[in-house]
Formats: sequence, structure tokens, C-alpha cells
Amino acid sequence: MAIIFTCKHCGKRIEAPEKTRSRRVKCPGCKKGITVPDNKQQDAHSDNTLKLAPLDQNEEAKRKHLLSETFNLTQTILQERSEPADSDDSIPPMDSPFFEPPAEAIDIEELHNIISKYLRLMADGELNQASQLVHMIASKGQSSITIIDKIAVNDMPEPELDGIPPQVLSGLIRNLRSKIN
Repeated sequence: MAIIFTCKHCGKRIEAPEKTRSRRVKCPGCKKGITVPDNKQQDAHSDNTLKLAPLDQNEEAKRKHLLSETFNLTQTILQERSEPADSDDSIPPMDSPFFEPPAEAIDIEELHNIISKYLRLMADGELNQASQLVHMIASKGQSSITIIDKIAVNDMPEPELDGIPPQVLSGLIRNLRSKIN
């Protein structure tokens, strides 16, 4: 008996063979990957039910590769713990875009900007420059945690953080918060 279900992307009704139960397939309507449900739906046959199209193995391999690559990059960023050696050349000059005022002179708005800059640098893989900001952020303790928590629950990301995948941003925020605690 065929499995009849609705595509969660385009809403088309799809008829799939029993052997595809719980497998990932391609919707014949919108061509997006979907999973055939495990249960049989008792919908009546209708003329607008589509027959299942074969899954493009090359597309599926690309998707898996990209997911794996994203996961590996995220793990690399999150596991980066090395701090640059304390030397005079690790401190950026005052006219550098990475120069920040001493921690005691930072107000809440500046601290918010520094935290956003840190998250952007980490997402962009600029680990050395980001690590220069960690001490400044950590030195503000609870004020930093409050700002980080606000960024974490904000549905609309800061403009500086736009374009960072939500899962990566969430991991970076957790990592920064753990460095402060």
C-alpha cells in the first residue's frame, strides 16, 4: 500500500511506495528534500496527488558535504582556546580598527559593540583579533553576560551579526559566555 503525505515545503500531496518509508526523498513538486513519514495516512486518492520522484544522489551528497563542512568549521571555531602570547606586537596600534579603550573606560553601549565585534570576528575566523577582545569583555563580568543574553534571545540579529547562521551564532555566544563564567 502506498504512503500518501503532504510536502512540508510546498503543500503538494505525494504518493510514495511502501519501501521509501522513513527515507529521504525529493518532492516532485518543489524539488526539495523531504522525509517520507513512517505512518500510513488514510487520505483518499485524489487527482492532484503526485508520484514520488527519485532523489538526486549528487544533490544529496553535496548537501551532506556542506553540512559536514559547516559542522567542522563550527567545531574548530568553538574549540579555539589558544590565546596570543602577551607581547607588544599583539596589541593593535591606536589607529587600528581593533584598538579598544581600556576596560574600565567602557560604557554599556561600547561593551555591546565590542561583544558584537568579537562574535563577528570569531564567525569570520579572525581568532587572534577576537581573542584580544575576550579579556576586555570578561573584565566587565555581569554586564557582559547581560548583553550576551540579550543578543542570544533577540529574534532579529544585530546588523554586525547579520549573515551568521543561527546555530553558529548560538555556539559562539555559549562559548563566550563560558569564558566569562
